[in-house]
Amino acid sequence: MSDDALLGGALVLMLAALPLVSIGTWNDIAWLWWAGLVVLALGALIPPVARYALNGNGNGNGNGNGNE
Repeated sequence: MSDDALLGGALVLMLAALPLVSIGTWNDIAWLWWAGLVVLALGALIPPVARYALNGNGNGNGNGNGNE
């Protein structure tokens, strides 16, 4: 999966979390509020994982071949 696809998915998750938290809070639906927080946390974790864990070199730069 490309970096752009991962970052796009993270953005979609974070944007989807906003109405979930808002509706859950406004209507006092605890499970919806918590679901929104979980979706927000997942969306926030994707960029650092994509940068540091998935590129292979551990420094967050480039493609891992050392020629950056």
